[in-house]
Amino acid sequence: MKPRWKPSYRRLVDEFITLHFGSVEGITRLFPYMKPEFKWKDKNVLPMDARTVLKNANEYHGLERHAHQYHVTAQYDYAYYHWLIAAAWRRENMGANNFKDERHKKADEFVLRNVEYNKALHDWQQSHPQNRRRVPTPEEFGLDRKKIDKMDRIAEAEIDSYYASVILPKDS
Repeated sequence: MKPRWKPSYRRLVDEFITLHFGSVEGITRLFPYMKPEFKWKDKNVLPMDARTVLKNANEYHGLERHAHQYHVTAQYDYAYYHWLIAAAWRRENMGANNFKDERHKKADEFVLRNVEYNKALHDWQQSHPQNRRRVPTPEEFGLDRKKIDKMDRIAEAEIDSYYASVILPKDS
């Protein structure tokens, strides 16, 4: 089954953006692209700002990264919200840039599959233990378990790295 964008998603995306970021500007401030360490090839020859390449897709890739971090910490509602926002952002970027190639279409499908998967996990998590069916699996949503497991490891490493950088050693 091919995932599809549902008309009801637009309203949800607006709600989730307001809930988590306040506005779309909150998203762009969270994932800045004007990196001071950017290595310019030749400042005098480029006809455009080379950081445009960095800017393209920075927000939705960041949203997807956060979504998977929420996923590995079993915060499936927030994972669902972030995957859905990322899906909308990705779709808008694809439309604005006229990206219709197979790679972009597959990436869009992948994000929508994660929307559905994390929504199902959240629904499962919220169901009363007596009424719980078995936990949804990635395969039920057309997701490759090996890829999801790899993404889980990456998300866990990102979280661990962040905590290692902000938490003082126990013997301090």
